[in-house]
Amino acid sequence: MRIALVHSFYSTAQPSGENIAVNDQARALTEAGHDVRTVARRSPDTNPSIIYKAGAAISAAGAWGPDPTKELSEFNPDIVHVHNLFPNWGHQWISKWGHKTVATLHNYRSVCAASTLWRDGHDCDECLEHGTIRAVRHRCYRDSRLATLPLAIASRSNGAHSKTVHSVAGIVVLNPHAEQLFGQLSPLTPVRCIPNFGRTQPANDLSRTNFVFAGRLTREKGVQTLIDEWPNEIPLHIAGSGPLEDAVQRRANLDPNFVFRGSLPRHQVLDLLRSAKALVMPSLWREGIPTVAIEALSVGTPIILTQNVAAAPLLTSLQSGWVMRRADNANYKQAALSSGINSPSATSGAVELFRRRFTPDVWLSAIQNFYETVLEVR
Repeated sequence: MRIALVHSFYSTAQPSGENIAVNDQARALTEAGHDVRTVARRSPDTNPSIIYKAGAAISAAGAWGPDPTKELSEFNPDIVHVHNLFPNWGHQWISKWGHKTVATLHNYRSVCAASTLWRDGHDCDECLEHGTIRAVRHRCYRDSRLATLPLAIASRSNGAHSKTVHSVAGIVVLNPHAEQLFGQLSPLTPVRCIPNFGRTQPANDLSRTNFVFAGRLTREKGVQTLIDEWPNEIPLHIAGSGPLEDAVQRRANLDPNFVFRGSLPRHQVLDLLRSAKALVMPSLWREGIPTVAIEALSVGTPIILTQNVAAAPLLTSLQSGWVMRRADNANYKQAALSSGINSPSATSGAVELFRRRFTPDVWLSAIQNFYETVLEVR
């Protein structure tokens, strides 16, 4: 099968689970014998020019944008698998290729300018209920009405104008909440929950000494709550970069048990996870399945996460983690000291869950079946 993956890669300065997932999926499909081509554009690593920002805004609004049709026509794929198009690809071209197109919706960008359905510390469905003018009013993207406007235009009318929702032959989502939401918004399009995967990794047989957070240092990820509420006496290492980097560094300067590692390459994040008692995911928004969570399971590291995480039931189904009702000092301490995190069964449960749900073979079986469903319908 000839499969084209279309993706807009985020800047290398911004760690991205989506970028990792696309590269890993291209490799897995190739190893399975498919002819795979990645058709990509990339965000600049340095400060983008005004011209680039203007073009990205026009693309985001769906009015115009770069078109991969030339590359697709030369390749003549059986399946076009669209991942992220924002902000470097246009959307109009999907109308031509939609009958053979599968779109993975990594977030809620098609119905939410912020992509998170979260605002000011709480879940937010205002744009779904009252229209996307609310997003402009609240400055939902980069705290700017001007920057939010094109995304509000693109996501208006509950995503009714989104080509990746209504002009494709199939939709892939990463968690049950997204499956339910997009199933309701696009009832005539098959929607399938197919989580991303990780590679099998060697686990650590040595004692695990600390807890780890790895990811973007943003408010919706729960980082501010984490640095405010994490118990002083329990070692925590934080790896990542983002707007709250200075706040994380200040906490690290005050507490020797609180270690800020900065942005790390992927292999060093894996090493950090191998030595951890648990990965901490204090997310405040309805986050899907971050790549780092799957990687934690692959090395036998259980997960402490909030019930806000949409994939919480999937990530803790074999006693492989601890779900907190809210992220505060008492709940962090209870989770960190619990037998459910510190027992051998938590480690073995994490590995077993990974083997059952998140290996390349599991993903390949699911995605190939979905491709075949799309081809049969066509």
